[in-house]
Amino acid sequence: MITKNSEEENNQNYNNKNKNKSILISFDSFKDCLSSFEIGKCVDKSLKDKYCDEKIETEILKISDGGEALLECLESSLGLKLCSVDTKEYSIIGPLGSVIEKQFVHYAINEQERYAVIEMAEVSGIQLVPTSKRSPFNTTTYGTGQLIKHAIEVGGFSTIYIGAGGSATNDAGLGAIQALGVIDIIYNDSENENNKNNNNNILFGKDLNRIKEIKIMNKLKYKDVKFHFLTDVRNPMIGERGAVYSFSEQKGAKTKEDKEKLERGMINVLKHLPVDISKIEGSGAAGGLPSSFLSIFNETTQIINGMDFVCRSYGLDEKFQSNRIQLIITGEGCFDQTTLDGKVVSKMYYYSKTFNVNLLIICGKNNLLQQSSNPFSNDYSPNIQIYDLVSQFGIDNSLNNTKHCIETLFKENENLTSFLNKTILS
Repeated sequence: MITKNSEEENNQNYNNKNKNKSILISFDSFKDCLSSFEIGKCVDKSLKDKYCDEKIETEILKISDGGEALLECLESSLGLKLCSVDTKEYSIIGPLGSVIEKQFVHYAINEQERYAVIEMAEVSGIQLVPTSKRSPFNTTTYGTGQLIKHAIEVGGFSTIYIGAGGSATNDAGLGAIQALGVIDIIYNDSENENNKNNNNNILFGKDLNRIKEIKIMNKLKYKDVKFHFLTDVRNPMIGERGAVYSFSEQKGAKTKEDKEKLERGMINVLKHLPVDISKIEGSGAAGGLPSSFLSIFNETTQIINGMDFVCRSYGLDEKFQSNRIQLIITGEGCFDQTTLDGKVVSKMYYYSKTFNVNLLIICGKNNLLQQSSNPFSNDYSPNIQIYDLVSQFGIDNSLNNTKHCIETLFKENENLTSFLNKTILS
C-alpha cells in the first residue's frame, strides 16, 4: 500500500530526477487530416490530461523536412519575416495552371543575412488540388518559379532556399524554370496542346514526352544567384527509386501505364538538358523540381538535407547532448518505406538511438510491419513503441476523427500507459 508520505516522496524523486527535462513532440503532417502542429498539440493535450498531477514539461516543434509547413517552422525557429505576394497583381499560378484563389501567398526572408526561403507547397502543393483532380499529368511548378523570381527581382535576394516537398507535380522543375524566363521549349507536334488551354504556354507533366528541344536563354541573368533545395528524400530523378516510381502514385498516377508514361517523359527531359544529373541523390524530390535547376544552373545549385537544416535551426543536437530530453513523441500519416528517407520520424529515430532516449511513434497507418527492410523490426526494443490508428480504430475513424482517436489511444491503451509510466514516472 502506498502511503501519502511515500507518494509525496515518489513525486519528489520524480521532480528531482526529471528537473529541467522535457518531452519533445515533433510530428510530420497527417496529410488530408491534420497539420504537424495540430497533431502535436493534440498529443500534448492528451499527455497532460493523462498526467495532470505531474509537472510535465513539453516542447512542440513546428518541424518540416522541406515540404509543407516549412515557412511556419523557420519563422518559429529562426525568426524569419514573411513576405506577402498579391496573387492577382502577380498572377501567381497554382498547380492546376489557374491563378491561386487566395489573395496572398508568402515566402520567408532574412534581411540581415540576405536570403529568402520558398516553400514550393505554398503554390504547387498537393493540398491545393482536390482529391478528384489529382494527376501529375495536369500539374505544374510554374507558380514556384514565380515566387523564386519575385524573391530575386523584387526582393533583391541572391540566395534562395527552396523547400522541395509536398508537391502535386511531376514536371522535372521545367515549369519553375519557365517562370524564370530562361528556357524556350520546342515541342514535337506542330500545334502546342498547351496553347489551346492557356495563354502562357505553361508546361505540365503531360507535356514532357512531347519536348523536342529546350533552348536555354538569359541564363546569365541569374549567374550570381545560389539555389539551395531543402528536401527529405534521397531519390534520384529517374529509375526504380526515382521521382515517378516513388511518389507519383500519391499524386494521382494510379496505373502502371501512367507511371511508365511519366517515366518516359522524365527520360526525355534528360536528353535535352545540358548536364546529366539523373543519378544525383535528391534530384527526384517534388516530382524532380531540383533536376532542371541542377542541370541548367549546375555550378550554383545544391541539394541540402531539409531535416538537418531545420533541426540545426532549433539547436536540437545541443539539447540532446545536454541530456534535457527524456522522451520523443513523433509520427506521420503513413508509416512506409519513404519514412526512412530522411523524414521527421527517421530523424527522431536517429536522435533516440544516438542519445538513448525513449521513442513513441504514432502513425495513421503502418505499412512497414511486414517489410524485411524495416529497421524497427530488427531493432525493436522496449525503448521504442509504435502505434497506428488504423489497426486500433479502423480507417474511416482514423481519417475522419483523428484527434479523438489519439485522445482515446492515450486514455485507454494499456500498453501505451505502461510505456509512458515507465518513461515519465520512474
